[in-house]
Amino acid sequence: MIVLAGAAFGALASTVNRAPGLAVLSKILGVGWSWAALAILVGAVANRRRTLAVIAVLVAAVAGYYLSDLAAGTYNTIDLGDPRVVADPVNADEVVLWPGALQDFVFWAAFAVLVSWPLARIGAAARRDDAWGLAARLVVPLGAAAEMLTLKLPGELAVQPNWDTVAVYIAVAGGGIVSALVLVVRHFRRSRSA
Repeated sequence: MIVLAGAAFGALASTVNRAPGLAVLSKILGVGWSWAALAILVGAVANRRRTLAVIAVLVAAVAGYYLSDLAAGTYNTIDLGDPRVVADPVNADEVVLWPGALQDFVFWAAFAVLVSWPLARIGAAARRDDAWGLAARLVVPLGAAAEMLTLKLPGELAVQPNWDTVAVYIAVAGGGIVSALVLVVRHFRRSRSA
């Protein structure tokens, strides 16, 4: 079941990345913090073998992503061996660039396996009520804010910015910071009343 959920997440992320009407959702699902949040969530809800559960869900998500890309023709190109390519490239046959798709899948699947152990540990720690639990719960909102403000937003502003994208990045960063503050306040209120 968890593998299917991972595959569905990956396919959804791939789909929204290609859909012009879903550009806002793409800026949320198609970024690193959302994939890390998925892994941390799995690490938090798994009762045992957390790392294996996180590996399974992330590799399934990567597979779902690239299968969706393959189905949509992302790795298709015109067949340069087709004689029609010189006269009319539009009518030339298409071929799938399997090596490129496989290389991308292997790279991101290997990366998923590499980050699974720490993300599973963060998920497990998020269940705790102490300072370590608070720190683990802050990883996703602060990670989202940091990714948006230090990686995504400067890149968008460096060239001719799309102001809708800038607004989404700022909203995600702001939401992450507000969520982190709420988590901190709740933690200290709970620890005072205990």
